[in-house]
Amino acid sequence: MLTDHICTSFAYHTFTPGVSLSADTIVNFINYSKILKLNVTILLFAAEVIRHTIHQKEFYMDNTNVSLVELHRDDILYLFHSMQNREITKNYITANERKEITQTLGLSIAEVDGVLSFYHLFSTSPRGRYVLRICDSLSCRIGNSLDVYGFISKELGIKRGETTKDGLFTLEIVNCLGSCDTAPNMMINDKLYSNLTLDEVDALIISCRKEETA
Repeated sequence: MLTDHICTSFAYHTFTPGVSLSADTIVNFINYSKILKLNVTILLFAAEVIRHTIHQKEFYMDNTNVSLVELHRDDILYLFHSMQNREITKNYITANERKEITQTLGLSIAEVDGVLSFYHLFSTSPRGRYVLRICDSLSCRIGNSLDVYGFISKELGIKRGETTKDGLFTLEIVNCLGSCDTAPNMMINDKLYSNLTLDEVDALIISCRKEETA
C-alpha cells in the first residue's frame, strides 16, 4: 500500500499541470526506495506506468462513450476524480456516487471509504468553490506556513475544515504538497502556489472573488 501511494504521488507530480517536480521530491523518492528495500529504478518505472495509465485513461474517457461497467477495481482513483469533478460547482463525492462505485467495481463501502479517506484531495462533504490547501510539512512550517494559515483564517473568518458562509472558500491543511524547496506552498483547487508571501495570498483571495463575480 505504501509503495502504491509513493508511486502514485510521484506520478501525480510528473503528470499534473502546474505541479512541479522539485529536487527534494526526487531525493525523498530515492530515500523511500531505500526504506522499502526496492530498487529505485523499479519505483521510477512503476510511477511512470501509473502516469502513463492516467494519461491514457483520461484521453480514452474524454474521447469515447465508455461505460462505467467497463472499469475495474484498479480504476478506483480515476472514478474518484471523475465523480468529484462531474460538475463545475461540485467538488466532493456524494453518498450515492460512492454507492455507484461499490456497485461498479464490486467493492464494499468500507473498502471504498478506506481508499477515499487516504487521499486528502477527495472529500465526502460539500466544499467551497475554491479549496485552499495549506502545506503543513516541516519545510513549510519553517517557511511560515502558520502565518499563511492565520492570515487566511482571519481574512475569511473560517478555521481548518470549514467553509465560508457564501460557499466560496474551504480551508484545509495537508501534510505535504511535494515541493519542499519552494516553501511555503498552498494549492487552490488543483493549482500549486509556492514561495508565498502574505501579500500574494491576499491577492489570490481577491482574484478568486473577482473571478466568481465576473
